[in-house]
Amino acid sequence: MPAAVNPAPDTRPRPSPRHRFLHRTSPALDLAVGAVAARTGESPATVLAAALAALDAAGTGPVPHEDGTGETRYGAVHLISANRLRPETAAAVLPLSQPVPCCVDTAGATFQELVRRTAAASLRAFRAGGAPPDELAALLATVARERGVRLDATPALNYRPRSTALPVRPTTAGELAAAAPRSVTRWTEADPWRASHYLSADVDASGIRLLLQVDTAVHPPEWAERRLDALERLLCAAALDAHCPALPTLG
Repeated sequence: MPAAVNPAPDTRPRPSPRHRFLHRTSPALDLAVGAVAARTGESPATVLAAALAALDAAGTGPVPHEDGTGETRYGAVHLISANRLRPETAAAVLPLSQPVPCCVDTAGATFQELVRRTAAASLRAFRAGGAPPDELAALLATVARERGVRLDATPALNYRPRSTALPVRPTTAGELAAAAPRSVTRWTEADPWRASHYLSADVDASGIRLLLQVDTAVHPPEWAERRLDALERLLCAAALDAHCPALPTLG
């Protein structure tokens, strides 16, 4: 996991409630995700995970190579994995799923290549779905102490496919431009997860419904809106350009 961290919680007064949900639907995002999935042959879930990893890497400090020949930016995202994969866990009294860390090397990658790397990294991450979550928490605490930093285990992506599938097909600049004005964004209160950065995506044939939960003591509401804007810009660019760089420029 990268050494970069989210800022410590801001103790200044914030608008109540502290944890909030940002809802967004965007026909342009639907087209872009479907187009990248069609070109790469990977799932829309992997495309979204790659975009989140790219945003994380773009805001993360580079990691020097051990041999001193260069440096690499890694992107990290928590995915939600089933944790009853083994027969001995079938009757266990615990949640049916848990977050698992997925770390992707972005060095020298186009976004298309990053999607393929994310697919491989996701498979490795999902294998940890049955691992005890308290051991992961202990590992994060140990790393935080050793590095003298505050680690935030999010961002997280909870991809929730429904009974029908998102259309997967190429798109055009004209389609994306026509769809862009139809996006809808709204805020509501949030309570269940209390994460600093947790994105759920409910996906079916009608499109993608994003739900980003943020801790406004860590990330102000404007940050959350910019984050989803950056996610959409990256995916729209990648939908039209197979050689689109993996890492966006964050404003």
